[in-house]
Amino acid sequence: SNTQIAGLNSASFAALSTDALHAISATQAAAISTTVLSTMTTTEVNALTADALKALSASQAKTLSTTALQGLSSTLLKSLQVTDLQEFNTAQMSVLTSTQVGSLNAASLGGLKTDQINALSTLALNNLTSAQISGLTITQLKSLTTDNIKALSTVTLNGLSNSQISGLTTAAINTLSSTQVNALNSLAIAALTSAQIQSISTNAVNNLSTSSLSKLTATQLKQISTTQVNALSSTQIKSLTSISLSALTSDQINALSTVGINQLSGNQIAGLTASQLSGITSTSFGALTTAAINSLSVAQTPKLATNLVAALTSTQVNALNSSALNALTSLQLTNLSTTAISKLTALSQLTNTNLKALTTTQAAVLTSTQVSALSSTALAVLGGDRLNALSTDALKTISSTQVQGFTTAQINALNSASFAALTTQTINNLSATQAKGLSSGVLSTLSTSEINALSSAALNALSAGLCVVRF
Repeated sequence: SNTQIAGLNSASFAALSTDALHAISATQAAAISTTVLSTMTTTEVNALTADALKALSASQAKTLSTTALQGLSSTLLKSLQVTDLQEFNTAQMSVLTSTQVGSLNAASLGGLKTDQINALSTLALNNLTSAQISGLTITQLKSLTTDNIKALSTVTLNGLSNSQISGLTTAAINTLSSTQVNALNSLAIAALTSAQIQSISTNAVNNLSTSSLSKLTATQLKQISTTQVNALSSTQIKSLTSISLSALTSDQINALSTVGINQLSGNQIAGLTASQLSGITSTSFGALTTAAINSLSVAQTPKLATNLVAALTSTQVNALNSSALNALTSLQLTNLSTTAISKLTALSQLTNTNLKALTTTQAAVLTSTQVSALSSTALAVLGGDRLNALSTDALKTISSTQVQGFTTAQINALNSASFAALTTQTINNLSATQAKGLSSGVLSTLSTSEINALSSAALNALSAGLCVVRF
């Protein structure tokens, strides 16, 4: 009877056979003293029926030894209702094996108290299935300690729903390793809030798979901190679509490492806005590949800051497509380095407006090859100060055809040194009008060979002036 069961001491109870223990009813089980329950062995507990085990009150269940509970069969454990499981204390929960915990369904796990969930061993948590993790409440997930978060396997994490992942604390997200983050399903990743995105560790960001990175929405990408952006690897940056990249702010673009910037493809660069381009540092801009530079459009180049234009290497300048090169403003052109100007193979392709914008310093480094390639019309737009800045070698290459295009203003602006650098053949092609435009300074220093080189028409045009300044 119940009274007899209640009166049994530990020694007497231990003498009962397995069959006798299995015959104990639910009502009789409820009468077993806590003293007896605390001394029951694993064999004795496993001999009880599921109904008898379920009949134990909270005060009774808490007295079962951890040793006995650790040996409890999975069949008996999973037969318990949520209310039954809630009766176990944290010490008892902590000894449950991964096999025992693995036998519990999602509903049973979802009914556990937060301290019970956190009491489970890391091994037990690590072995939770995706189906089991889906049963945990947001309250339970929020309560998980960092150690327990770290213990969750990739299989487990893959089972988190979007509502569950968005319910995790930023501290929990920060604890996730890159392997764990990569295990999240696409819906879960898309559910990450701004605060959660920013709490992902830089190490995890650096090791995100390109697949995981591609799952982030444009809104989420905008929330990545500059520190996180700087942690992105070249492989990750290369994987970003032009649409994804266009979602980044100018500050984020600026935060990309030099190595990362160097990996941007032509398509990616072509998709950047003027604001984003302005966010690139001169150092990073100077690291762009020729393919990336070549992709700059006529809409982008005029928006480049002068410091970026100044940072362009000669190789990069030569990589600009002709349309983009001519889209540079006069101010931008004057900021091209002398090295870049001196090695610009497409100088002859510049518009007259851009040629006219060259400074005397830039003109001084133009090579004879560059000058000789200019049309007479193009050379005619250079001011006198730019002509006088040309090197002797460059002036020597000015052809008869080119000199015939010189304006009166250019001729008049030529100084003696520049005129002296012209070949006799070039001088011979000066027209009468051009000869009349020569300054008194030039006329006063004309050598005999230069005078002899002038055509008869040119000599006749300036004879009076020549006599005045020379005799």
